[in-house]
Amino acid sequence: MLPINQDQDYEIEAKLKVSKGSGGLVIGMNDRYDHFRVEIDDKSKILFIKDTPSRQKIEKLYKGSFRNEVDPDDFFTITYRKAGDISYLFINEILVKQFLNLVLEGDKAGFSVGISSEIVVDYLKIRYLKPHDSPLHTEVIRL
Repeated sequence: MLPINQDQDYEIEAKLKVSKGSGGLVIGMNDRYDHFRVEIDDKSKILFIKDTPSRQKIEKLYKGSFRNEVDPDDFFTITYRKAGDISYLFINEILVKQFLNLVLEGDKAGFSVGISSEIVVDYLKIRYLKPHDSPLHTEVIRL
């Protein structure tokens, strides 16, 4: 597990492949194993979960499928970006979801692997952002 300085804006990026079952990126783990988790399975389904074992509680914050963006035979990139009060979740550089005021329970980042599952990891990196690295404004243009 790598430490996260939560006093700064940051981006956590992981490149991995789910060979069998499910696995993904763990964000904000504490000593009681409470954490957020981006989990992808070998059928290209994605979950963003708040897992709080200390309270025996699991909350699914996002559920979706990404057959077009994630080929189960290829590596994919998960990016979690915190900029101010907004957190962004990207898969292969495509914005999946924004969250407001997520509070991480701890300061560790790493990987999860489901029971009877296998993942292959290329890298995990944490980058601290400068103010101009985060989106300032998003517009929807209708034609």
